Amino acid sequence: MIEVILFLVLGILLGYFVRKKQRFLSISNRLVSISIYALLFLLGVALGTNSDLLRQLPKLGGYAFVLAVLSILGSIVLAAFLYRKMFKKTEEKHEE
Repeated sequence: MIEVILFLVLGILLGYFVRKKQRFLSISNRLVSISIYALLFLLGVALGTNSDLLRQLPKLGGYAFVLAVLSILGSIVLAAFLYRKMFKKTEEKHEE
């Protein structure tokens, strides 16, 4: 676990010192995207080889769908609430 934290801190420090170098940022953004795709692919391979998971996939898919729908609805409700609380007063001041 200490290795993970060490790599994170080293990455933060490196990012701080090269944050204004556009060429480095462009290359690092591309590498991050490629790394994420590779990790997602490997996760898919690991899940695809898990026979227990594949047997329970229909049940898990239903739970995942319900969780996704409720998460989206919760985000919409919270965003609408925060919009009304934060920006409604600003709009009223501009109208006066």
